[in-house]
Amino acid sequence: MSRRRRDPPAREPGQDAARGASPALRRTLALGAAGLALGAAGCAEPPALDLMLVPDPNVNTTEQLLAHVQQAVLVVDAEEGLYAPGEERSRGGVQVKNADVDAALELVFTLSIERERLPIIRIEQGGLPDVSLNIRVLGLQASPAPGSFVARGELMGARLAAPPPMMTVPFNLRPEVRPPRVERVLPDDGGVALGCAVPSLVISFSRPIDEASLRAPGAVTITPDPGPISVAMDPSGLVANIATPRLVGVDRLAYRVTIASAVRDPTGQPLDQVAAEAGAQGYLGDFSLSCEPPPTEPTEPPCAPDYACPLGAACVGGVCLPRDCPVPCPGGRVCDRLRALCVDDCRADALFSPCAPEHRCDATSGICR
Repeated sequence: MSRRRRDPPAREPGQDAARGASPALRRTLALGAAGLALGAAGCAEPPALDLMLVPDPNVNTTEQLLAHVQQAVLVVDAEEGLYAPGEERSRGGVQVKNADVDAALELVFTLSIERERLPIIRIEQGGLPDVSLNIRVLGLQASPAPGSFVARGELMGARLAAPPPMMTVPFNLRPEVRPPRVERVLPDDGGVALGCAVPSLVISFSRPIDEASLRAPGAVTITPDPGPISVAMDPSGLVANIATPRLVGVDRLAYRVTIASAVRDPTGQPLDQVAAEAGAQGYLGDFSLSCEPPPTEPTEPPCAPDYACPLGAACVGGVCLPRDCPVPCPGGRVCDRLRALCVDDCRADALFSPCAPEHRCDATSGICR
């Protein structure tokens, strides 16, 4: 974002910041952009936008979010920029400051989160330009590690209007905060099995896994019988390879993978694949692959003595790792191949780092390690 828009003369930061709350919305916080820029006069309802923070029940519940998040920071931005360097100002919980890596400044609000419910947040027009807005919501815990955040949400291309539209913002705990879960199993369902056989499975986890718990009898079950399986793990604990020497079909290959909730991370947290259900939930996935003739010559040498890598994975240091994430990562996020997951680019935020205290931001990849 190198361009910016010139706003009308600004009021004192924070002035009228609580104006415009809708009485029909319980626990609504009106965060008027008018608090930082001159708004239009008159009695008509000003253009605004209501934001509802919505967790994904398959990832985390509202109760889990409220147990971790005590503050939220909203960063309002636009492709063409909102304020120029030198226009920084602050009053109370409302600021104009640099919140990312470009030169333009953003509008930043800080608000507390009640323990009973997630808030509905109103942003008023005030002196904001009539442009599409990009909004980030960062959830902070009461005593966070220095510069870190535990939850995140994002809304792209939002427009202010009268009457204010209600828009949902996906808002979830970051993978490092949630219980461990399986993020991906390769080959992907619907993919291809060369020679109608899958020599191994590549399983990516959201958090490091205790290898002993994954090797325990009954921890990993595959049907039909894949033959004697063996487990190899990347040193990070985020990727496991399961050798499946007899996982073969004829015209099509279908199988089921089950990973028990007894599989745990090094702190003892069990696998919990479905957060909305009480208790720890294991992973269950059904896969169906089309069959194609094997290549006339091996495309890659075996990754280990007893298995080769399936399609979608590459051999790195004696372990099969995903080649890429299943979907392209949006702006501000990068692909963490070990987890086959799009994660926050740790180089992209000037306010908070997504890295845990024991990790550092890799300047080349943008991934915390």
